[in-house]
Amino acid sequence: MFRDMVDPRRLGASAVALLVLSGTAGAQGDAVRGLRRAFAADGQPTDVEGVRLAAIAAAATADAAETVDALCAAYLRCDGELRPLERDVSKRMATGGAKLAMQQRPQLDSLLRVTTAIERTLAAFSAPASLEQIVVRCVEGRELPPQLRAAVCRRAALLGPRAVPRLGTAVRDAKRPDDAWIALAALGACGRPAHVAGAEVEARLADRTPLVRLRAVRTLVEIDHRAGVPALVARLDAEQGRAHRLVVEALEELTGMALGDSAERWRIWWQAEGETFVRVGRAAAAQPARPVDAAQRTETATFFGLPQDGAAILYVLDRSNSMKTPVAGRRAAGAAAAESRWERLLAETDAALDRLRPDQTFNIVAFGDENMIWCDTMQRATPERVAAAKAWLHEAPFQLGTNVFGALDEAFALGGPNLQDRYFDAAVDTMLFLSDGHPTRRDPATPRSLGRDDPELCLALARRRNPFGSVTIHAVALGRGALVAFVRELASEHGGQFRHEQ
Repeated sequence: MFRDMVDPRRLGASAVALLVLSGTAGAQGDAVRGLRRAFAADGQPTDVEGVRLAAIAAAATADAAETVDALCAAYLRCDGELRPLERDVSKRMATGGAKLAMQQRPQLDSLLRVTTAIERTLAAFSAPASLEQIVVRCVEGRELPPQLRAAVCRRAALLGPRAVPRLGTAVRDAKRPDDAWIALAALGACGRPAHVAGAEVEARLADRTPLVRLRAVRTLVEIDHRAGVPALVARLDAEQGRAHRLVVEALEELTGMALGDSAERWRIWWQAEGETFVRVGRAAAAQPARPVDAAQRTETATFFGLPQDGAAILYVLDRSNSMKTPVAGRRAAGAAAAESRWERLLAETDAALDRLRPDQTFNIVAFGDENMIWCDTMQRATPERVAAAKAWLHEAPFQLGTNVFGALDEAFALGGPNLQDRYFDAAVDTMLFLSDGHPTRRDPATPRSLGRDDPELCLALARRRNPFGSVTIHAVALGRGALVAFVRELASEHGGQFRHEQ
C-alpha cells in the first residue's frame, strides 16, 4: 500500500528500521504507538519528515479505528505547523519578498508530503470499524481540518446502504457550509441507494451558500434522484453564469436529454414524460437526446474553448522563455514566421478579455521564475480596465523558469486575505491556467540554480487551498513540452475542463 510509495531517500536509519519492523510485526498497537511518537517529537518539519512518513507507512498495515484516530491526531499536528508557515509565506509574497518566501519551501514541502500521505492512507482503509470511525471523525465531527474531511469523507459509501440514513440526517442538520458540503459529498458517493435521502438533498438547493447549492446539484445526479428534476429546473430560473451551466449539465446527465438552458422547455418535457421517467429512468425518455440549436442554449465566452462564465475570473499564464517557441502548423495571418506560443496566448487572451461581461471581475497573474500581477485586487471588466490589462500583458517581460507552485500560491492568495479561511467567500471563483513546460524551482541553498519541481507538490498545494472546489480550475497545456498529465490532473481535481494544444 502506501509503504511502497515512500521514498527511502527521505527516511533516516531509525525510520527505515521502523518501516521494516512494521512489515514483520504487523501489530496494530505498535503502529499506533509509532505514530504517536513520530508526531510528538519536536523539530523542523524537514528534520522529522522521514520518521513521520515511515510511521504513516507502518500505520497503513493496521487498518483499524484506533489507527484512524492516531492518523487524525497526526494530521492535526501537521495542520498546526502548516498554518503559520503559510501565513508567513503569504505575507512575504504580498510585500514582494518572493525570495524570502522561497526559503520556506523545504518546510512547506515536507508538511505537504506528510499530510498527503495521511490522506492517502485513510482513503485506502476499508475495515468496517475504520470506515465507521472515518464517518464519526470526518463527516459527523467538526474538529478536523477541512482538507482531511473533504479528502476522505466519500469513504463512508463503503459502509453500504446502512450509512444512508445517518448521512441524510447529516445533510439535513448541518449548520455550517463545510459540514453541509461534506455530508452531501459523502451521500453522493453512496450512489443510487441514497436516492431515498433525495428530499434532504433537494432542500439544500435553496442553501444561501452557492458552493453548497452546487454540491447538492451534483449529489442529486450521483444518487440518481429522478424526482428532483423539477427542483433542478427551478434553479435554472435562479442561478446565473457558471452555476446555471452546471445545473443544465446536471439535468442532461440525470435525464439523458439535451434540451438547452431554457427552464420552460425542461418543464414542458417534465409534464409530458416526468412520471414515466421517475418510474424507469433514462431509458423511458420518449424523445432522443439531440443537439440543441443556438436559440435553445446561451453561448458563453471562452478561453481556448474553456468556459469563462464565473463571476470572478483569474488568468494564470506562463510567461517563461519557452513561450517564444513557434506553434507547430500555425501561422498568423500575413505573418512571415510561424506564430509563437506567446502570440497564440495573446490572441486567445485578448479575445477572451473582450468577451467578459461588465458585471464580471478579472485579474491576471503572469509567471516565469517570479510572479507578475496586473492588479492587487480583482477589477471590473469595463472597456477601460480590459484595455489596460491587455496592454500590460503584451508588455510583460519573459523570464527563465516555470514556477507553477509560486503562481498557484499567488493566485489563491488573490482569492482573499487567506483563502484557506474563506473557502465559501472567495474573491475568485474561476481560474484559467496555462503552461507550456515542466514546473521548476530554485533551491534556497543555491538560488542561482534552476531545477525541476515536483508536480505532486503543486497539486498538493492546490488541494490544500481549494478543498471544496470553491475555485474551478480550467487548464491548458500548450505545446509539446507541456507536462500534460499534471495540467490535466489540476483541472480534474478542481472541477474544471482541460485542453491540450500542440
